[in-house]
Amino acid sequence: MKGCKPRPLADRFWEKVLRGGPDECWSWIGTVRDDGYGAISIRHATAKLAHRVGWKIVNGPIPPKLLIIQDCDNRLCMNPSHWRMVTFGESVDRKVALGRSKSGPPRGEKHHSAKLKEVDVVHIRTVLTGVSRREIANAYNVSVRNVTAVLNRETWKTVG
Repeated sequence: MKGCKPRPLADRFWEKVLRGGPDECWSWIGTVRDDGYGAISIRHATAKLAHRVGWKIVNGPIPPKLLIIQDCDNRLCMNPSHWRMVTFGESVDRKVALGRSKSGPPRGEKHHSAKLKEVDVVHIRTVLTGVSRREIANAYNVSVRNVTAVLNRETWKTVG
């Protein structure tokens, strides 16, 4: 309708957020991009990342070259207490540590020399308690050192 005043961005943003408790993730229920991040349009322009728009609404401008990440690692989380400002390098280091970097070394089953699968790691850690490391190593055709690293969470850190 011509002449209508557009609704405030903050109102449009928060109506697309399912709020929970102060420590819970607050889910974005608006548009979701192909990469899994929430998006919101601003004045008929290209859609912007929802968590960045939310940061600006809550905290003000984002300095150049800084990123906003969700500490909970939930791309659709809009809880301001889960957001953190980081440098690009910090963001890359975090992706590598979480095994999600396309440029970092492959992790888990994707590693070229991996003999175990995630399901094997879970089985070793939960079902095979009380079985000797040597027996586990023989059953999975890996070294005792490999089994020890799995049990001590030196490897496969993100697996249950």
